[in-house]
Amino acid sequence: MARKPIAEMSFSQIYPLLVQKAERRGRTRAEVDAACCSTSRRR
Repeated sequence: MARKPIAEMSFSQIYPLLVQKAERRGRTRAEVDAACCSTSRRR
């Protein structure tokens, strides 16, 4: 299966991958949520 560039993926496709990576590194889903909210906040 060919890899899809991350710029072409929707957030709903990326979020589970972010959670998996965070959990492998000892982080929690809540920390992923906090990071996503802080980076996607409108200015």
